[in-house]
Amino acid sequence: MEVLVVKGTPYQMGYQIGSFYKDILEKEVKVFKDALDNDEKLREKLALIKDKLHYDHADVYEELKGRAEGSCTDVDAFILMNSSELYSVGEQCTTVMIKDNNSECFFSHNEDDSDFTDENTCVIKYVYDDHYEIGYTSCKKLVGCCYGANSYGMVFSSNYLYPPKVNVSNVSRTILSRELYKARSIEEAIEMVRNLRVAAGFSFNVFDLNNKEMVNIEKDLDAIYVTKVADRYARSNHFLCIDGPEYSASSKFRYEKSKELVDLLDNKNLNSEKVRECLTYETDDYFKSIHKASYQKGAQASITVSNMSIDSINRTMCIVDYLGGREYSFDL
Repeated sequence: MEVLVVKGTPYQMGYQIGSFYKDILEKEVKVFKDALDNDEKLREKLALIKDKLHYDHADVYEELKGRAEGSCTDVDAFILMNSSELYSVGEQCTTVMIKDNNSECFFSHNEDDSDFTDENTCVIKYVYDDHYEIGYTSCKKLVGCCYGANSYGMVFSSNYLYPPKVNVSNVSRTILSRELYKARSIEEAIEMVRNLRVAAGFSFNVFDLNNKEMVNIEKDLDAIYVTKVADRYARSNHFLCIDGPEYSASSKFRYEKSKELVDLLDNKNLNSEKVRECLTYETDDYFKSIHKASYQKGAQASITVSNMSIDSINRTMCIVDYLGGREYSFDL
């Protein structure tokens, strides 16, 4: 995993990232370029998305364009690579949030993915004139779809949700979640999520370090559902506030088990390490594990690639990189 610091316009920052990962991206983007070249209907769908990106989300479009041109790859194919609703469905990630009796907050998130590697993962810090944004991702995807924070004291993570509805003419949540890292408060984050017109729903977790507040926001195509964390909260990859579609045994187990484990934690001497341990729970069965690994029985492509934990006491974002076997700390 690399740690990159980029500065400049959104295009310039994207170009720096694309240039750094040029060798990897040339191979990855080619798959999506070939798909576009051979599918007229896919090109038509992508054209609608590209127009909306260009006119309604210019900064995000410019970063995507910069990443593509920095890596000497096709812009349309790069956008398609970040538009998962057009080509795949997957489940990813488990999150827990706890507020103790002293109103201190603890936040931990497992990132699960099928194509993250030690070579393509990174933490990117975007430095602006008045603030910074930092996030974990792969060079193929924008910051926002996994977890991160900003210098306003806001911490974020995202969970895929099995969608009750999909509108592929809208922009993917994995692209638009990039904008959410600009939020300066929970209220602003809620309004930003409310106003997004996304291709499919998702879960967005927000932690305000300064005011010691945490919320979960469930977003579908038509509405949002906000849950304020007053005590213990856990979630995986299915809707909790509305009836959604059928979801997998893995999502059900991870939700129920992580909820059970955080409920067992004693408020006395609570710390981030104890909270993170809840998300390391595993057995030899993939579908009965929170921490997912390739060696487990029935293993699917998506495995746990990293964990991020932070609390309101130390304000340090700690990342455990399971792919590279290293740990990183970022003071906020």
